[in-house]
Amino acid sequence: NESASQTENPAATAPTITPLPTSIQQQLRAIDWFQFEQLVALAYSGTGVVARKGGAKPDGGIDLILHRQGESIGIQCKHWKSWTVGVKVVREMIGAMADAGLKKGIVVSLNPYGQYAIELASRHNIELVDEGGVVQLIKYLDQRDVQKILGDTRKICPKCEREMVLRTAGRGRNAEIGRAHV
Repeated sequence: NESASQTENPAATAPTITPLPTSIQQQLRAIDWFQFEQLVALAYSGTGVVARKGGAKPDGGIDLILHRQGESIGIQCKHWKSWTVGVKVVREMIGAMADAGLKKGIVVSLNPYGQYAIELASRHNIELVDEGGVVQLIKYLDQRDVQKILGDTRKICPKCEREMVLRTAGRGRNAEIGRAHV
């Protein structure tokens, strides 16, 4: 029986293939917060020296510091999946800049900014960079470096910065999906 032999032979069944994101926007949304922060650092490294501030440790509202032409600029990365970036983020950046003694800041997100956030940022020397701006920033970089970051599929714990692995819970309320450290 031909159909019986096909079901008994695992090689006869076509594997399920998940297509990779094709557009740069899809690739940006597919990466983790950690890779996003790395990509933003790479993008700004062409204009000055970028130092990573926080990572998994408290960063005081500033993820990266860009040092260029005698000026220090605080950069906050928001790799949110669906929220509009509101005025609260800009207020936090204003406080972080004041605490760090910085006169300029940049907030980088893949999402749009609310009108009040835009108005407040413009009054406090804060540049707002959205998805289109991120695409423009990485457009002129060495694409091998960009693809190395975009191709990194690891998920990093925001508390301890260790790689996480996907685990399936066998029982209990979260029996379908759970995350744990390596």
